[in-house]
Amino acid sequence: MKIVEFDSAHAAVAAELAMADYEEERERVPALPVMKTLPDLRPFADNHLGVAAFEGDEMLGFLCCLEPWEHAFQTAAKGTFSPMHAHGARKEGRGVIYQRMYQAAAEKWVKKGITYHSIALYAHEETALSAFFDYGFGRRCVDAIRSMEPLEGCFPPAGIAFRELDWQEAGRAGSAQDAEGTYGEQSLFYEDPCGGTRGMPGTGAGDNE
Repeated sequence: MKIVEFDSAHAAVAAELAMADYEEERERVPALPVMKTLPDLRPFADNHLGVAAFEGDEMLGFLCCLEPWEHAFQTAAKGTFSPMHAHGARKEGRGVIYQRMYQAAAEKWVKKGITYHSIALYAHEETALSAFFDYGFGRRCVDAIRSMEPLEGCFPPAGIAFRELDWQEAGRAGSAQDAEGTYGEQSLFYEDPCGGTRGMPGTGAGDNE
């Protein structure tokens, strides 16, 4: 296995790998929408922080990240994040592929002072989760995804209705999130000192500092 810097010429095959990973998760989580295309991966080559794994001429996987930023995730560290579509690996040997790619990517990141590494992973991809946990990653958050259908035996309080927001109403969700943050600042609550969050499996993100 050879690890090279991710190049824009790798984007088309990388997208196929990322899409295959997404379709695997859709088999486990049918509520995920059908995706015909993914965001363009070529811009990930611009920061020279990504890597790709090859065996001969065959791409085995790729691992890229966003531009780093200071005080990542409310810490004093410079950090970066690799979203779902910014990495992928073939199913055969996936754990080793991810570990070899992270070894090379982490070397690049640390040399540039990037010490907080967060990588989004599909919750049902146990091989990838195990590979990163073996390398010291923890779990920072878990997103639960389910279809909008009634829950058996669950009845909303009088005067409250649940429905899916139309896309024109998306701003209302942001206002609610801001209000929740304001309330949290004024209330007493306890947070896991390790930054972990418990939740139902949907899609997950891990981080390493």
